[in-house]
Amino acid sequence: MRIVLLLLCLFPVLLPAQKVLQLEKYGKAKTTKFYIGDEITYQLAGDDYWYTAAINDINPENNYLLLNDRFVSLEKIVALKSFKSRQWSKAIGQQFNRFAAGWVVFGLADRFIFDGAREASWPLIIIPAGVAVVIAWA
Repeated sequence: MRIVLLLLCLFPVLLPAQKVLQLEKYGKAKTTKFYIGDEITYQLAGDDYWYTAAINDINPENNYLLLNDRFVSLEKIVALKSFKSRQWSKAIGQQFNRFAAGWVVFGLADRFIFDGAREASWPLIIIPAGVAVVIAWA
């Protein structure tokens, strides 16, 4: 064990390194990090189109990104889109799921316990299905 640690200290080239593109906003403490293999959607200066590509390599010395099909200078990127889920949308989705599950459980309890095993009515099926469609669509 000591020999491995000694070799790693003597030959730091053997240590693995990780390249990260870190995006900081002025006045914000939180940063966004993009790693090699992450997919980004970006817009170039003087261009109205949005491009989507995976990061294959990051060259910090020359400020270049190697994407799927080309090198892109970081100075030419004017905008980035983020598709990461927001905290509020995740919480709302969980509440919709709980609502749909509660609707089914209480609807079935109403049918089988209090009404003597009547067949399920359409609102018992339509409302949870509608919630599932809304969650899938959003």
